[in-house]
Amino acid sequence: MQTLHLIADNNDEGIRLDAFLAQKSGETRSRIQNLIKDGCVRRNGKAPGKAGEKLAAGDEIELTLPDPEPLEAVPVEMDIPIVYEDADIVVVNKPRALVVHPAAGHQQDTLVNALLFACDDLSGIGGKMRPGIVHRLDKDTTGLMVVAKNDAAHVDLAEQIRVHSAGRVYWAVVEGHLRDDEGFVDAPIGRSPKDRKKMAVVSGGREARTNYRVLERFARCTLIECRLVTGRTHQIRVHMASLGHPVCGDPIYGFQRSGAGNCPLMLHARELHIRHPKEEYSIAENFLYMLKGEFSELEAKTLDRALVLHAEHGGGNNSTFTVRVTSSSGTDTYSSIAAAIGSLKGPLHGGANLAVMKMFDHLKENIRHWDKVTEIDQYLNKMLRKEAYDHTGLIYGIGHAVYTISDPRALLLKEMARDLAKEKEREEEYAFLELLEERAIENFMNFKGTKVNKRVCANVDFYSGFVYDMIGLPQEVFTPLFAMSRITGWTAHRIEELNFDSKRIIRPAYKNVAAERKFVPLKQR
Repeated sequence: MQTLHLIADNNDEGIRLDAFLAQKSGETRSRIQNLIKDGCVRRNGKAPGKAGEKLAAGDEIELTLPDPEPLEAVPVEMDIPIVYEDADIVVVNKPRALVVHPAAGHQQDTLVNALLFACDDLSGIGGKMRPGIVHRLDKDTTGLMVVAKNDAAHVDLAEQIRVHSAGRVYWAVVEGHLRDDEGFVDAPIGRSPKDRKKMAVVSGGREARTNYRVLERFARCTLIECRLVTGRTHQIRVHMASLGHPVCGDPIYGFQRSGAGNCPLMLHARELHIRHPKEEYSIAENFLYMLKGEFSELEAKTLDRALVLHAEHGGGNNSTFTVRVTSSSGTDTYSSIAAAIGSLKGPLHGGANLAVMKMFDHLKENIRHWDKVTEIDQYLNKMLRKEAYDHTGLIYGIGHAVYTISDPRALLLKEMARDLAKEKEREEEYAFLELLEERAIENFMNFKGTKVNKRVCANVDFYSGFVYDMIGLPQEVFTPLFAMSRITGWTAHRIEELNFDSKRIIRPAYKNVAAERKFVPLKQR
C-alpha cells in the first residue's frame, strides 16, 4: 500500500480533484474516481463529496493506493471464429454471451483467454488483463472485433478509433417502425442520472453520433444498418431507445413491444473498416491490399505507374492553378487543397476519367459492331452534333489544352492497358477503345473543320478509367485516385508560391469589352 501526500498550488486552482490526482499519480481518471468512492482519498482531512470537486490553492490531498491484485489472464482453449490473422492483427467474429476481457465473475471464460491460447502473442499495452484489446463489444453483441498482436499495431489502431477514421457498421433489429428510411442521431451520452449503471442521452454528456438506415421492415420490428461516427458505451442501444425504438432483446433499454419475448440482443457488428498497411509494400500495393486484398504483380505495377503519371504536368492546369491562387492569399494548406479537389472533380478535369468510363460503357451498349468503322463514325458524329449520349457535343478523353500532337501520359497508359487487357482477357474491349481513340480524333477534326487550328489527341483520361476498371477499382474512387496522385504536385506548387521573393496575391485583371449601357432602375426592367 502506498500513500501520496499532495498540496495544490496556485496553478492547480479550479482543477477537478480527479484530474489533479490522475496527473500527479499516473493513474487513470476512472481509477481515481473508483478510489474516491472507496474512501481512499482525503481532502483537507475529510472524504470528498464527489470526484469533480474543484481545488483551491493550499488544499492538502492524501491518496492511498492499494496494492494491486496479482491478476493475469491465462490461456484457455475455446472455439473462437477467427476471420483474419497476420503478424500484426487478428480479427474475430465474437459470439454472443462472451465477455471480452477478464473481470469480476469472468476470469477464464473471456475472449482474451481464448486469444491467448490461439495466438502466439498479443500487444502488452492493455496490460495483463486486456492484452491486445483496442476496442470492445458488449457481452451479448456479436460481430467483428480487431485485436492487436503487437504494440505498434495497437497504437495505430487505437489512434484510428480515437480520431474516428475506423469505420464500424452494425446491423440491428429494433422494436416498432421507424418513421424515416434513414436518419442521423446527434445526442450526447453520459451516465444516467437515475441509474448510474446505465447510459443515457444527457445534457453535458460526451459527443455521440450515429447514422442509420432502414434495410427491411417487418410486422412489429425493423432491420436497420447503423454507422458509428463516434464510439460511446452502449451508443446504438441508447440512441435507438431515445428514438422510441430500442434494440430487440435489450434487457436494459428495451420495451419488449416487438413480441420477441426472451429473444437475445439483436445487435451485430457486421463490418469493420480499418487502415492496415504493410511496411514492405509500395503505396500502390498497400492501396490494392487494403481495397481488395489480393492483386497481381501487373496490377500493382500498373497502378504505381498511373499514380506517377497523374502526379503533375505543370502549374497551368485548373486544379494546380487553384492551389497557387488560394495559397497566394495566405490561406492554410487544408483550404488550398480542398479548393483544388473542388476544381479537380469537374468532368472536364480530373473527373474526366470517370466521364470517359461512363461514355465507354454507353458506347459498348449502343454500338453493335465494335470493329465497324462506319458504325462507330456514325455514332461519334451523332455525339458531336449533340444528338446522342449526354448531348454535350463532347467526346470525353479527347483533346488537351497543352498536349496536342500526343499526350505522353496517355501513350504510357495505353501500353499498360494493352498488357492488362491480356491478363484480364479483355482484349476485345481494349481493341474497341483503341479504335474509338483513332476514330474520335479523325471525326472531331473533320467535324470542326476550319474552326480548329491545331491537332487533337487522346489525353491521360482516355485510358485511365479502363485501366482502373481492369484492376478492379470501383468507379467511385477513380477521381479520388487522381487527387491522391496530384496532391504531390499541388503541394510542391504551394510551397513554391509561399516562398518566392516579392510574393503577392494572384489577382487576374479583367477588362470590360462590352458596349456601354445606360442604367435602368430595377422596377423599370
